[in-house]
Amino acid sequence: MMDDDLAVPDGHEQWWSTQLDLRWSDLDSYQHVTATVYPVLYAEAVGRFVSEAWRTPSPDFVLARSSFAYLKEIRKDDGPVRIAVAVDGVRRTTFTTSMVLSTFDGRVCSVARSRFAAWDPAARSSRPLTGSERAALT
Repeated sequence: MMDDDLAVPDGHEQWWSTQLDLRWSDLDSYQHVTATVYPVLYAEAVGRFVSEAWRTPSPDFVLARSSFAYLKEIRKDDGPVRIAVAVDGVRRTTFTTSMVLSTFDGRVCSVARSRFAAWDPAARSSRPLTGSERAALT
């Protein structure tokens, strides 16, 4: 189940996390990170997380659903940003994550919750998670 009303999760500082640099092209005319960049940052973080968990540089999974809450602006000088990722649930073909995007000094600027599906590139459809993929996510 996806939440439309997202809150900052307790303990997110202890989750797996990665640091991402901000680029000039991430900024809009107000000199803050544009809303369209947040999903890109979250996708990069989850890609790194799953690559590490599944021990493959190109894991086969796709985004199925996502909800974001924009809490505070991010300016170029707030970077690099840190994105914390936790797996909330694993089902037969999907897994759900909670994510928190913070500035380099720890100010929480956004939270997200997303569902991803394991992907079969040959069949062009979702597939069941393997036992080792499930184990790595839990």
